[in-house]
Amino acid sequence: LEKLKKDPEFFLDVRTRHSRFFSAWLASLDEDIRGEEQIQTLHRIAEEIDNIRLAWNWTISHSMYAEIRQAISSLSWFYELRGWYQEGIDTFQRAVDLFCVGRPGGCESTDENSELEHAMTHGRLLVQLAHFHYCGGQYEQSLQEYERAHDLLASIPDGVGLADLHRGLAQVHMKRKDFKRALSACENSRKIGQRMEYDWNNKVCLALAGTIQFSIGDYETARSCFEESLALVEHTIDLRSTAIARAYLGRILALRGEFKLAKENFQASWVLGQKTEDPTVVGQIQAFLGFSAMDEGDLDQ
Repeated sequence: LEKLKKDPEFFLDVRTRHSRFFSAWLASLDEDIRGEEQIQTLHRIAEEIDNIRLAWNWTISHSMYAEIRQAISSLSWFYELRGWYQEGIDTFQRAVDLFCVGRPGGCESTDENSELEHAMTHGRLLVQLAHFHYCGGQYEQSLQEYERAHDLLASIPDGVGLADLHRGLAQVHMKRKDFKRALSACENSRKIGQRMEYDWNNKVCLALAGTIQFSIGDYETARSCFEESLALVEHTIDLRSTAIARAYLGRILALRGEFKLAKENFQASWVLGQKTEDPTVVGQIQAFLGFSAMDEGDLDQ
């Protein structure tokens, strides 16, 4: 890098091409990191994390809107699945703080050519920052960041950003036990996703709605939501949401005394959960297995 810096124009070109390459590469991994290739994809990203950090910082400092949006999803998934919540917070907080610094006029710029791209990208960065505050259990801070993102995204045509935002709000409201708002936000996200055929979001929203209904105690509605979510598996693979949906469905069936069907769902959930290597998911499945064994009177199990 020091040698390259002696030729500023060449240095700029190399760093820009480097950033574009890794942004596009991360975008190409978006489906793999959620599906059957999840573990392998996490290892591939881990091997390139130093290059990715360099590329990400460059795209932020040079307002490379398209490249930032390309990289956001896989980078966020990587941090979340690895449990690197604090790095997620630090990365997206720094991105939000620096995002407007190099832009003529900052966030108050009236350059119509870039205003839409700027607002869309800024909003999505805030959505991810809010999400990692949620992952870290900082629910009030998460709500504040989601509100900031909503101010930017509500008036522009960015269905993906808005769907992600409302789905995130549903998760936060559920943790705060505000189930009415959680269901409303979940439904808003799903409606937006349906309009734009955002299949992955629709599947996750159904599983999330099922989880909320389960928390309320409406097991029949929860069961319907989980079954509908699982029916979408042919259209979009997501190991984590599928594992969670199977686990909750198993728990509902066990509560109804349908232990054979419950065990089938728990078994499928356990296989998928282990593939994710996500300790939160695996722990939740183990807890449900324990509850169901207790329901059957098998206290040793």
